[in-house]
Amino acid sequence: MQTGATLITDAWCELFERYEIGVGVSIDGPRSVNHHRVDRAGRLMVDRSVAGIDTLKRHDIPFIVLAVVSQDGTSRAHDTLDFLRDLGSRWVGFNIEAKEGANVDGDTPAMEQAQRFWRDTFTWSRQNREMTVREVERILGFLGLKTAMRGADARHDLIPTIGWNGDVVLLSPELLGVHDDRYHDFVAGNVLTDSLPTILSRAADLLCPRVPDRTGAVQGHVRVLLLLPGCARG
Repeated sequence: MQTGATLITDAWCELFERYEIGVGVSIDGPRSVNHHRVDRAGRLMVDRSVAGIDTLKRHDIPFIVLAVVSQDGTSRAHDTLDFLRDLGSRWVGFNIEAKEGANVDGDTPAMEQAQRFWRDTFTWSRQNREMTVREVERILGFLGLKTAMRGADARHDLIPTIGWNGDVVLLSPELLGVHDDRYHDFVAGNVLTDSLPTILSRAADLLCPRVPDRTGAVQGHVRVLLLLPGCARG
């Protein structure tokens, strides 16, 4: 489950433990780079997100972090990574801010800014092995493959996602809220009304032509990201 953590309580933690639900927190870093993440009333979320994380830690519930990198965060990689490590996360994935889907006001970094962020992130990762950075792990893993294997491994990483209202998209959480009549808004079904086989059977009609059809890979083992309200930025 992916959440901004602002509403996490002891009762939620008991539910996570009872059903063995994995938790990911959407937080972009310290206050200086987290000011883009606000609730529907326009209020900053960072303090409430940290309070929710503290509740998770009181219950010994591990969590991962997904963070969005905007222009003003590209020069703060070390501060951001230190902050997330000190929060208690042992894994973080970064998404560079982009104008896509519902995020029409994205503050997309320039190429030079993004390059600086990744350079600093790799440097930090070499010096701090206690927290895994998704992109560093994947790139180093890819480079470790034999040349003949790299093409076979260059596949789209499917992230089946359930929205707050039960809608299911099979490719990426960024497609939730995207409207495109050609692909039925990329919604394969709704978990409140449709069975898993029914949802998967619609996959071929929803895939963008530029994305390989690998939906068969999710039929044996489904890794689902559940998005709660307040997680619009990833």
